[in-house]
Amino acid sequence: MRDLDEVHTRGPHYGQRKLVCELRKRDWPVGRKRVRRLMRVMGMEVDAPKPKTSIPDAGDRKDSYLLRDLTVDRPDQVWCTDI
Repeated sequence: MRDLDEVHTRGPHYGQRKLVCELRKRDWPVGRKRVRRLMRVMGMEVDAPKPKTSIPDAGDRKDSYLLRDLTVDRPDQVWCTDI
């Protein structure tokens, strides 16, 4: 665990795969599951941005829905396209 802490302190942006490679260079026969478990036990997190897929950007504009007050009552009255 001390070697894992040293490697993580030297490179806090290393994930579990890179940590496994670095520990194997130090002749520690570890796997990804063990490193992942030890990181969780020791409270280590990767110093990298997390995905923010559901948060809209402040500069994003929202298009107005142009068909809101229109009643579609006949064929070919409204068309749609996809890019």
